[in-house]
Amino acid sequence: MNPEMTEHEEDVKAVIERLFKPEFQQRLTRCLSAPSTFIPVEKEKYRKETFKPKIWTIEAILMALALVAVIVFYMIAISINASSFKGEKRSKIVDSFYFTMVTVSTVGYGDLFPYAPLAKLVICCFMLLSSLYLNHALNVSKGYISHFLIFKKLQWFRRWLRKRWRRASVARLFFAIFTAISSLCLGTIGIHFIEKLSWRESLCLSIVTSTTVGYGDQNFKSTEGRVFAGVWMIYNLFTFADSMLYIAHFRLNWSLLGLLKRNIAVVDVAEGALRNSGAISKEEFVLLMLKKMKLIHQVDVEIISRKFEAMAGVNPRLTTGHIIDDYKRRGVALA
Repeated sequence: MNPEMTEHEEDVKAVIERLFKPEFQQRLTRCLSAPSTFIPVEKEKYRKETFKPKIWTIEAILMALALVAVIVFYMIAISINASSFKGEKRSKIVDSFYFTMVTVSTVGYGDLFPYAPLAKLVICCFMLLSSLYLNHALNVSKGYISHFLIFKKLQWFRRWLRKRWRRASVARLFFAIFTAISSLCLGTIGIHFIEKLSWRESLCLSIVTSTTVGYGDQNFKSTEGRVFAGVWMIYNLFTFADSMLYIAHFRLNWSLLGLLKRNIAVVDVAEGALRNSGAISKEEFVLLMLKKMKLIHQVDVEIISRKFEAMAGVNPRLTTGHIIDDYKRRGVALA
């Protein structure tokens, strides 16, 4: 026993040491977290955590998909006569890669197209599969790739973006514009030096390709140009289209922000009063603004209200007793 400590201090020390024991902490946490009313737990199936692939995994999957598409088209081109396709032909491997990228990116210059009925049928099936599967894979993965390119590599920029939402949105807007312009510049420079076109024609072909219009008056004729076009079209799928989509979302968010800053009017109070009392509560005001922003609709409110009334009845509040009665009414086994 420590002579400097009194009996009371020793008791306090013993209680503190007991509180910090692992087995006592578990019992204490369990007691404090236990609900005051018995709440049945519905037995649910085991849900795995959402799979979040790494960036190198996504790139490997995309390259594998592109390679499989090229191989499939190359086998089709070999098995079908050469007269099944018309247009400017170079090497079979390069033409298969070029035609695959032009088809997947929905550009469609028209310089290489199927002619025979069997070839048209096969290419139509390929276009449907690419629209249903490849485009979905690109849309899912471009968010990860954009996050990797923007935030993982620029840690200082990431910390700066966290300061304010408005500053972050404006910075991302400028970054999206810069990404779109860089994609156009890359295509223009590559077309000018590889296809030997003028700067004006190179810029026009770059814009026509990036916007997936594809008039067909200008296209890639050389073998090197078609290889560059295939790689550049993949880059455009991740950058230009994503940048244009973010700019459209920014305009929508900016208009919603302006709606939130608008002063409330008497008509809004009369519209938001659910009980026609001439006054609205905080919950009714939030519901009114969400309707104004078109984030929810009246149909959604009616569906949720009917669900609440089915569980709570005429009571204004939903209690654990109502939830237990709902479990029993649905025949759910109590845990």
